This record gives sequence, structure tokens and C-alpha cells, in this order.
Amino acid sequence: MKLSSFTAMALGLYALSATASAQSFNYADFSSTAGLTQVLSTANPSNILRVHEVGHAGGDNMGAVWYSNPVSVVTGFNTTFEFAISGTGSGDGMAFVIQNDITTGYSGMIGASSIGRHASAIGYGRFVNDPGSMSIENALVIEIDHYLNANAPAADPILDPDNNHISIHTGGVGETRHNEDHSIGRADSGTLGFTDLNNGTTHTMRIVYVPGTLEVYFNGNLVITTPYDFASGGTWIDSGTPVGGLNLIGGTSMYVGFTASSGGSSQNHDVLSWSFDSGAGSVGVAFCAPASANSTGAPAVLTASQNPGAGSGTHLDVTGGVPGQLAYILIGNEATPGISISNGQFCLVGPSTAQFFRYNVAGTDMNSIGGFDASGTMINASGTSTTGFGFDVPSTIPSAIPLTIMAGDTWHFQSWYRDTPAGVGSSNFTNGLSVTF
Repeated sequence: MKLSSFTAMALGLYALSATASAQSFNYADFSSTAGLTQVLSTANPSNILRVHEVGHAGGDNMGAVWYSNPVSVVTGFNTTFEFAISGTGSGDGMAFVIQNDITTGYSGMIGASSIGRHASAIGYGRFVNDPGSMSIENALVIEIDHYLNANAPAADPILDPDNNHISIHTGGVGETRHNEDHSIGRADSGTLGFTDLNNGTTHTMRIVYVPGTLEVYFNGNLVITTPYDFASGGTWIDSGTPVGGLNLIGGTSMYVGFTASSGGSSQNHDVLSWSFDSGAGSVGVAFCAPASANSTGAPAVLTASQNPGAGSGTHLDVTGGVPGQLAYILIGNEATPGISISNGQFCLVGPSTAQFFRYNVAGTDMNSIGGFDASGTMINASGTSTTGFGFDVPSTIPSAIPLTIMAGDTWHFQSWYRDTPAGVGSSNFTNGLSVTF
């Protein structure tokens, strides 16, 4: 089933520009770059965020783009972006970077202007003869590396596993090196399905952090799971050496964004869409999980956060859905094991005492009907969400005799959505989530 004309129109309105709050933002495209800081060799052709532009080959050839304001990461985050790398050359790569760089480095740049060196340093690292401050310090980096730097340079070999890999790098509060001995998690070419990362094809990356665990999804497939915590850090996988955590702004927040670079051979490193949800103030306990994978190859995930200014004070987000498909929120009085319906498990029915209700009362704040944007993030077409996507849970439940959510009550949520494997119209469900108000 396609989105109704009303829903499609509402989603289209959201796509015209970025929607943002202090903790979440969504760029369906980059027709507007409001809220972003661009550093050095960036560009914006045809609603694309070009982190590094072809034609800038040679020394100091790198670019960076940051969300201009720090966002909370300490309680978890979920970010998804589409990227494409193209050009006749092959160098060097791009990275998603989380940082609070306060040490003056390249050209005195820090914070939302930070950048590292070019070529194999991918815009965040530094070369062996550079001062340590030339890299982006106090950072966590997920690099997309499409150029093989193995035993070079002799004085400081990078030791890339191959010419198409994803690797997570950190140096704790110190310098962040692009050498593989600073990797806490890696997916080599085989793990990525021998995908050519620099052939101009659009790929999707999703990064999920829950304190204690960092996950990376590539084209819908989980390719890296590694232990990590912003407070205690992680472990360099090649040496088994522990590496410490990071110094967060105010104990909660960091800058997030992208870096990219080339050396003698240059390519375009483009981001096509980008959504970020910090998960600050996350609430709820998941049940009936993991959710069933949908036609993207991964499950859609339901999460909740505090939003004291709206309705019941709870905000719901759905990520990992099927782009362009319909979705809405359900609420029930019991968390149940699940009944197979279509492609998923419905986890609010079964016992005779179980009841569930649909938030689809059109024209009121009880309408959660919406759909998924290009990044798989649910946007509420009724526009009742104060963050521009997801759903603010109202204090009233739309039963035949309206119920009111009271302090101390526990209610259980799930999202239904359209799923289209092999072009066949069917449906699926997220995980369930129990929330105590």
C-alpha cells in the first residue's frame, strides 16, 4: 500500500528543509544546510552535502561538515545517513565523527570547525611527523575507507586490511589516529559483501549507540558490534589494549558530523540524507524483541524519550522502517509474547484481558498516522510531534470510553507499518516498548 495523498503531501513538506530540536534533527536532503558548519573543500550541488569535492587533489585536500550545535550522546543515539563516493580516482575515504576537540590543531580549528589532515588521514587523523594536535582529538570515528594503505609509510604503517572496509577508531581523550592499531571494531571487505564503496552507488549506514555497545549497520546488515562506553572507553582489537572514554561537553554532549579527504587521487564524497536522534532521557523497557527484519534487511526499532512539554511527557521514535511506507502507533494494557501477523510479531494481544488501541483519530493530537522518510525515520503526518518526527504520546488513550494516562501507570507500545518484500504489499511490527509514566 502506498502512502495516502495526505500523508505523502505532509512528508513532502518535511522534505523541503531540515527539521531540528536540541537533541534530534533530520535532513531528508540538503536543499537547506541551515544548522550545519562546512569546513574547507565542501560543496552543495543538487541538494547534496559534498563533504569533499573532486578537483582538490594534492596537499591539505580535505573537508568536514558538522552539526553546528553539540547534541547529547551520553544516554545513547541512533543516526542514519545515505552516502555515495564517485569519481575517476580512488582516494581516500570519509568518516562519521563524534568529537569534542578543544586542542588547537589545523589552522587553529576546534569544535564545529575541527578538521585533521588529508589523504590516508581521511580528514580526522594526522601524519607521523605532524604534531599530535593536528588530528581531531577526544573523538570517536567510524571511517569508510576505500583506499588500501597497508605497510606504508614505513615509519608508521597504517595496516589497512583491504581497500573497502569500515573501522571504528578512537584514542580516548588524546589524538585520534587513522592507523588500524587504533581500531576498536572493524568490518573488512568480505563482511561488507565485497562491495565497491567508491563506485558511485548509494549506500546506507546506520550507527546505534546504547551505553556499553556500539553497532554499525551497512545497507541494512549489522556488520560491527563492539563493546564501548563514552565513560569507560573500549579496547583496541589488534593489541587488546584498553583505551579510555571521552570528555563530553557538560558531561552529556558532543559535536557530530563528517570528514573526508583525498591525496593525489581525488573523488567526491557525498552525503545524501542524514537523521540523528540522541535518545537523551531515554525511557522504556523493550519486549518482544528482536523485531522481525523488514524488506530493508533489518528490523524497525521503537524507542522512547522524555518530552515534558507535550501530552503525557513521552515521545516515541521509529527508525529502520521501509522508506515511503505508512506507519502508526499502537498502545496496549499488556505486554504479550507475540502473535505472527503478516511479516512480524504483534505483541499486544493474546490473553483475554489484553486490549489495544490505535492512535489514528484524525485531526487531533491522538493521530500518529505518518510514514517513513528516505532514511527510514517515521514522520508523523499530522504534525503533532514537537520534534518534527516521531510521536508525542497524548495523555488520553483513544478508547470507546477515553482513558487517561496517570502518573505511575505502565502502558505498552508498538508500531505497525507497511512492508513490501519483493513488491508484495504486507505489513510488519517494531519491537514492543513498556513505559512507566
